[in-house]
Amino acid sequence: MAKAFALPPDAEVTACARVLEGALILHVLRDGEDGWQFLCGEGHDGTSDPAKRVPLADVLKLAPEVVDLADLAPHEGAQRHSHKHAWVRYDGYEDVILENVEEHGWHAVVVPDDEEGPGFAYSIGQEPEIVLFGLEPEVMHKILAACADAAEIKPGVLEGFQVVFRPVAKERYKDYLGYAMWYHEGDDFPALQCVWADGDGKFPWDRGFPKDLLPLQPLLG
Repeated sequence: MAKAFALPPDAEVTACARVLEGALILHVLRDGEDGWQFLCGEGHDGTSDPAKRVPLADVLKLAPEVVDLADLAPHEGAQRHSHKHAWVRYDGYEDVILENVEEHGWHAVVVPDDEEGPGFAYSIGQEPEIVLFGLEPEVMHKILAACADAAEIKPGVLEGFQVVFRPVAKERYKDYLGYAMWYHEGDDFPALQCVWADGDGKFPWDRGFPKDLLPLQPLLG
């Protein structure tokens, strides 16, 4: 029986910008049950090649051969060196994290939104680690990258958003920073939530912050 993704064609997946411009897909990750990433194999920490959310059908149109990986289990991945090489499957997202931290100094985890809550992203390898919610994946990538490049984490404007940074309560780490806890071998590391303001400069705790935006940004303090 021919392989097929257990997702509808219009389901959103993550693809790096170079792939969408025609670069060969060299790295595929199944990030959880329904989270898929299709990457060119370079810069996939988000520093130089921001990810975008696109329909699965768009990826299959660009690279129909990736259907061979439709049976990847959650948190499995596959890599190849070129179109002439076979896919090499591996078990363990952890290897990707370690590779990116060693090569780039940090790694970005992006979790798409689902019925349980908004999408979010967090860093692994920064000090402190940064987590943020509710924005487009490529924007969250860029904000994490800007934090990684900053000499000091402080309130200001990032990617057009007015932001402040608040400590994340340790008891929330296991809910949102799972791979960071694996990397640090526990919760003995600092983490800050990057909280963004609305267009009028109001934050979720301010009077007048739009009620429809509140679910996009749970506060972890």
